[in-house]
Amino acid sequence: MTDGSRGFPILRRLRRVTPAAVLVACLLPATGCVDSEAVSKFATQAHDALTLGQPVLEDLAESCIRAHVAEAPVPADKFKLFDPNLRATAAADPACVGFAQDQPGELAILKVLTDYFGALSQLAATGTTATGKSTSSSAETAQKNPGETQDVLKAVSGLAGFLGKVASNGYRERALEKALRDQKDNVDAVIGALREIVQNRYENTELKTEQQVITRADGDLLGANDDTATKALLRAQWQNSMDLIDKKQAAADAFVKALDTMQQGYDALSNTPSLKAKDVPSLVQPYTDSLSSLIPSIEKAL
Repeated sequence: MTDGSRGFPILRRLRRVTPAAVLVACLLPATGCVDSEAVSKFATQAHDALTLGQPVLEDLAESCIRAHVAEAPVPADKFKLFDPNLRATAAADPACVGFAQDQPGELAILKVLTDYFGALSQLAATGTTATGKSTSSSAETAQKNPGETQDVLKAVSGLAGFLGKVASNGYRERALEKALRDQKDNVDAVIGALREIVQNRYENTELKTEQQVITRADGDLLGANDDTATKALLRAQWQNSMDLIDKKQAAADAFVKALDTMQQGYDALSNTPSLKAKDVPSLVQPYTDSLSSLIPSIEKAL
């Protein structure tokens, strides 16, 4: 053998395998081939669902502000009722300031995971990706978030590092299989962190607090007024506030379901041994379809 492949037709054929085919062959351990289109569609839906998470995360601080505006004392002087600084005063409350300070780091964590699934989609479809070249700045911002554990921040750095290598073409194909398997724990950790933020800090804590504060504040105003017209206005104001909270809750619920679905789909792809290419679409399609149906639900509620 003189040139490493001239006398071996099979080696010449292997040289013509596209990067996309190599990638999706590596997406699953112990497999020889994986359906690239199925993987790309799943990753695309995961990416699109994650892009809708930004307004959900941003409303954590806004919910705090709305609650503090609602419980602010009503001045006796009618000329001071419409205070242009009322929102700024509420935003300056230490609790709301804390949410605002955490927000850049939380959004950065979301951005890294969004970029990761976007890169997987592009790699599976075309074999190349530009996603990830600026992900390191998001990872650096995430590191400044005091509300996250070191395990989560380490996972964010792991995903960002992987994306940086792939985007700069500094990744050798033969090392890709191990790298993608290695990202499973990082993906699980980052999804878990986002679920904690949205489900526990936002849905189960801040939105419920906002609901209770507004109900109590409007109830106090109703009790202090005998005028029927004023009571009708207060009731309408309370109902509008509850409708808004319900809408925010629906968006958060759908987003958490999307996080669960993409984690289950990714785990299925990375954990299933000896899977044949023809079996991949049927394995991942339910998760792709579920994400596809959840995306409009998030959009509708935003």
